[in-house]
Amino acid sequence: MTPSFSVYLEVVRIMATLIVFIAHGSSFYKPLADLNEVAKLGRDGVIIFFVLSGYVISWCANEKEKSPLNFAINRAARIYSVAIPAILLGVASSLFITFYTGSHEIEYPLQKPWIYFPMYLSFIGNFWHLSEVPPQNFPYWSLNFEVWYYVIFAVFFYVRSNLRWPLVFGLLLLVGPNLIQLFPLWIAGSVLYFFHEKIKIRTLFARWLLVFSILAFLFVKVFSLDLALDQYNAVLWKFLFDSQTPPPQLLGDYLLCLIVVINFIAAQHSDLSFSKEITQKIRYMASFSFSFYLFHIPVFGVFLAVLPENDRILSYALVMISTTIIIMFLAKYTEHKKHVYRSIFAKLASHPQWQK
Repeated sequence: MTPSFSVYLEVVRIMATLIVFIAHGSSFYKPLADLNEVAKLGRDGVIIFFVLSGYVISWCANEKEKSPLNFAINRAARIYSVAIPAILLGVASSLFITFYTGSHEIEYPLQKPWIYFPMYLSFIGNFWHLSEVPPQNFPYWSLNFEVWYYVIFAVFFYVRSNLRWPLVFGLLLLVGPNLIQLFPLWIAGSVLYFFHEKIKIRTLFARWLLVFSILAFLFVKVFSLDLALDQYNAVLWKFLFDSQTPPPQLLGDYLLCLIVVINFIAAQHSDLSFSKEITQKIRYMASFSFSFYLFHIPVFGVFLAVLPENDRILSYALVMISTTIIIMFLAKYTEHKKHVYRSIFAKLASHPQWQK
């Protein structure tokens, strides 16, 4: 991966985070909420994240993390440095809302934490027909998908024996159809990484293709082509599985995935350049992206409970700015401390008990 394309992917990460953040923040401003109800912008950010993750994780495994243990330690440090605080923040938000609003009953996961918290920490909340996320933190669902994509990829990439494919198929059977139906989006990013050197495009054409991909995305959203395509999910499900219960979103996600892949291919060959100062700023902003993704809903929940209904743009702006400040503060002690988690997991992995 070239340094310039690496920076470009950080820009993509920032934009995907902003899409999700703004989409969910639209609850505080009705005109934006009405727009988001039609455009479904929140899912676009997740689709971008899946393709981006497939590419970046494949690069990490191939270029940096030569052993499965090193891969596991780095992934665990990255995930848990934000996931654990996100669970706790969601719990705090849920309890605050419960008592602030005078409710007499806390959310059901908090009534049986010994059942649900292990589920959250092992990211099995979307296996088969499950749909379990921590209180006040529904974006956590995508983590339930992505972490197991890491696991399946690691088995495929690191296992060199005849056990590779039986283990991969066993894991696919374990996670179930919910995760499988979006796995090709993640795989698309991974395949793009491993075959990127075989793709040859002239710089001028690549730049036009980059512009085209951005315009194509805007065209799809303005005319709701992704939602129109999702209307055929039922036809596909009836044909493949003889089922009357198709997912509400699928074909539209694949269309958006195609646009993202085209965008990445074009950006790789566009000979982009970023100054040292711009690069530093972009990487700094991107270092908060995971925290923004997992922390914003718990914070929004508190504001929704405390603030009166107000559709003024100033109130919306104050909520968004306040949430940004809170998340950036929290990130300093969570996402930016992943090296502490890495050290802990490395020590656990080197413990004599694990060497037996």
